[in-house]
Amino acid sequence: MSKDYFGTDGVRGTVGNDPMTADFAMRLASAAAQVAGLLNVDPRTLVWTSGATESDNLAIAGGARYRAHRGKHIVSMRTEHKAVTDMFDALAKEGFQVTWVDPGANGLLDPTAFEAALRDDTQFVSIMFVNNETGVIQDIEALGNICRQRDILFHVDAAQAVGKVRIDLGKLPVDLLSLTGHKFYGEMDYFLNMPAHTGQRGLVDVGGAAGLSPLKKVKLTATYHHFRAAAD
Repeated sequence: MSKDYFGTDGVRGTVGNDPMTADFAMRLASAAAQVAGLLNVDPRTLVWTSGATESDNLAIAGGARYRAHRGKHIVSMRTEHKAVTDMFDALAKEGFQVTWVDPGANGLLDPTAFEAALRDDTQFVSIMFVNNETGVIQDIEALGNICRQRDILFHVDAAQAVGKVRIDLGKLPVDLLSLTGHKFYGEMDYFLNMPAHTGQRGLVDVGGAAGLSPLKKVKLTATYHHFRAAAD
C-alpha cells in the first residue's frame, strides 16, 4: 500500500499504458471495499482525491453550489478545521451568506441553538464530528436529524472520528462525510464521494493547500464523502 502511482486519471485507476494499471486498480478496489465496509456504504460511492483539504473543498463547494438556486445561506462553526472555514469564507465572496454558530462552554453545539440559526433559505451545513484540537465529539445524529427534517444538505468532517467513533452511514443522517486514511493507520492517501450530477472537479485552493488537482499522483488509502441523493 506504500507504492506511488502517477497518471492523469487516478480516480478511475487509469494511468495510460503504464503496466502498473492492473495492480493499481486491484489495490484501489481492495482499499475501497475495506473503507466501505467500515462505514456501511456502497464502495461505488467512493471517489479518490489528492487530500483531505480537497475532499472538504469538494463537499462544501459542490453541495452549496448545487443547492444555490434554492438558497445561499450556509452554516458552520469557527471551531472547524481551516479547510472548512476557509472554504466557507471563499463562498461568502461568491455571494453566499454564512452564519457561524458558537459552541457552548463545553465545546458542544446545542441542537436547539443550532436549529435557531437555520433559515428558510439554509441549504448547506458543515459540522466536524470530532474536533482535532479539543477532542469534543458533536452529536452528529441530532444535528443531522434537524437537517433532514428541513431538507438541508449536511456535511461532516470526520477525519478525527473514523476508527475511533462508530460511523454507520446506513443509519447516520449525513449526506457528505470526509475522512483521511492516515488518521486510522492508512497511508497518506485520500478519497471522496461526489455524485456526477454535481459537475464538480478537483480543487485545492483553500485550507492550507494550493492549486488545481486532477490527481496527478495517487497513493492508496483515504478521504471519503458519502452523498445522499437529494431533491433539487
